[in-house]
Amino acid sequence: METDEIQSAPLSCIACGDTHLANAFTARDIHQRSFRFLTCPQCDTLQIESVNEELLQYAYAESYYGGSDTKFKWPFSSLFDLGKQLAARKTSKLMPDKQVPILDVGCGKGDFLDKLQKLGHTHLYGNDIEKPARLPSHIQWVSGAFPRLEATGDQQFGLITLTHVFEHIPQPVKAIEQLYQLSASGGLVQLSQPNIRSRQAQQYQEAWLHLDPPRHLHLIPSGQLKKMFSEVGFELVSETYKAPLYNPFGYLQSWLNRRIAQRDLLYEFLKKGGQVKSLKQFFQLVFSFLYAGISFPFYFILDRSEARKGISGTVEFVFRKS
Repeated sequence: METDEIQSAPLSCIACGDTHLANAFTARDIHQRSFRFLTCPQCDTLQIESVNEELLQYAYAESYYGGSDTKFKWPFSSLFDLGKQLAARKTSKLMPDKQVPILDVGCGKGDFLDKLQKLGHTHLYGNDIEKPARLPSHIQWVSGAFPRLEATGDQQFGLITLTHVFEHIPQPVKAIEQLYQLSASGGLVQLSQPNIRSRQAQQYQEAWLHLDPPRHLHLIPSGQLKKMFSEVGFELVSETYKAPLYNPFGYLQSWLNRRIAQRDLLYEFLKKGGQVKSLKQFFQLVFSFLYAGISFPFYFILDRSEARKGISGTVEFVFRKS
């Protein structure tokens, strides 16, 4: 990414601590509010310029996405539900002992843990910014905003999952340290996040779907993230770039973002509360659906090729506590 160095900003890289940050770009969110992003010349981490309580309250306000229910409309809800089922089966294979405690950070309404329960796992814990109004009875709630959990006591977990959550956490170094403290000896951490080194991230930059300003506070490159986990005491078990529900759509929506002023218009419309607000928006959505039908097969094939090269839109790691 082309950058201009910031000479006077007293900021430091959220991942490596380097103070020579540089301008990357300014990106708008779905409400047309602008946010400045900086890049680190030392480790290539991309981060939002400043993180404060006002920003977090704005990003997670109930009105930000039109309400707290962000499930997708049918039939897309069924597609994403199938994706969660497949993800749960993959996670379950990591932990064949069904009695081992599992913590899902950023659990939402507990859908993922609910699917693990149906696969036979019995000791399930969930954590998020706020406890959902309806949480399945077989899920034990862990209070506190990560990485400052409050209700774990001496509890340690055999597996901790963070599915596109890590980039939302304001203090990634402290988060990794707490992951180490919460992990049992030999315990696993399964973490997925957008891949800032992906081809689509480099091509679309401020228009990239997975930038998701201002909720994504930082995007740390794979090499730097592996170094951070290693320094705390984790070892890498696996690193994969296949995500058919995330990667092709990342290309699709990012291409549309370059041509439609309203950021993530198609993605927001697919959510349960998404509505058509004007005639202009109606025609933009018609165009978006037509383009999706034509382009998605191509993006799906492209993603399979990029996943083998490690340059697809998202990445998933599994780390083990040494």
